[in-house]
Amino acid sequence: MGTREKILVGLMILAVAYGAVELFFIPPEKSGNNKTSGPDVEAARQMTQKINARIDQADLSPRQEYILELTGRKWQRDPFYVLAQQEEVSKTGSENEPPAQNLKYTGYLEIGDTKMAIINGVEYRTGQRLEPGAGMVQSISPEKVVIKSLDTGQKTSVPYSE
Repeated sequence: MGTREKILVGLMILAVAYGAVELFFIPPEKSGNNKTSGPDVEAARQMTQKINARIDQADLSPRQEYILELTGRKWQRDPFYVLAQQEEVSKTGSENEPPAQNLKYTGYLEIGDTKMAIINGVEYRTGQRLEPGAGMVQSISPEKVVIKSLDTGQKTSVPYSE
């Protein structure tokens, strides 16, 4: 081992030794880290009171007041898609009903020649099989999606809904 390597190994051993001393032998209050681990609840309350006072003093338009009112409401539906909800929908339907009975067409996207439909929160292209049933996307348009049953060959159109 050359002189350069010996110096580097020696410095590394000193750094590890210093870290071990800091970690195991110096109490936390003497190491310069005096921050408390929990949140400062009183400071958060004071900040909330200041924000509420500023909102009360501000000259808000009716639209801004409405937006502030909406932020405090509970959401009627979970904004995040959950596959379990889709499985529940497919379990409630019977095997003999048309594949489009439990489907909701809520989005349309066209990029170049590619058309996509959002059905029950999942994106589909023409020819793809639907997840909750025995159906396939036959055609996609902005107004409706045509679903073909793989069992019976029956075609059902699902209109666009918001």
